[in-house]
Amino acid sequence: MYIVQVVAAASDTAQPYKLQLAAAQADDIGIGLPLANQTTKAGRLDPAGVDVVDIYHFDVPRRSDVKLSLAAPSTTSYRLVLVTESGTTVARDAGAVHRTLDPGRYVVAVTADAGTPGGVYRLTLLIRELTTTTIELPTGTVPLGSVVTVRPVVTPTANGIVEIQIDRFDPLGGWQFSKLIRIPAGGSLAWAPQAAGTWRVRATYLGTTTTSPSRSEYAVLIVR
Repeated sequence: MYIVQVVAAASDTAQPYKLQLAAAQADDIGIGLPLANQTTKAGRLDPAGVDVVDIYHFDVPRRSDVKLSLAAPSTTSYRLVLVTESGTTVARDAGAVHRTLDPGRYVVAVTADAGTPGGVYRLTLLIRELTTTTIELPTGTVPLGSVVTVRPVVTPTANGIVEIQIDRFDPLGGWQFSKLIRIPAGGSLAWAPQAAGTWRVRATYLGTTTTSPSRSEYAVLIVR
């Protein structure tokens, strides 16, 4: 047997209320339902009734780039609350969460304000391994007309596309964009600077569904 006590606020007028009870489901308590990487869960809340929260959990095996996306009707008050398994808040009252997370188990709740409109939502999880990108370029000065090798290096080794941005320095106008070239990750570019002066090159790994984007520092080349 359970006893529920309803306490009214101090007032001289009557305060109507409605009390509803329902059995808790697996997505209502504890760490909730499992949420797998690269999947979308469809759910529904009924804030006008008793269902104002759905709870899920997921595991991060190594330090990773993690994105949680919530799609819901604009009439709802749905939002995300992300915490660690020990209860430390990572993000609260967010429509989407994008964080670098350490290894561990995390709990995410889809919540709504009581009495607001309900409806279906879609919750998507994307966990991607962190990467770093560096660029290998000849150092020092090269003669005009030389062909140099530009080699982006993505760590750990990954598939996907790398963008190579090349800029030329104008002593009067500063850095000027020259070209943007895409090559497969793990490849290299043979490039012949078309004029003397100072050039800089930067590589951006665009990432995939399993690996995060990353960008190198600029490498500078002087052409004489």
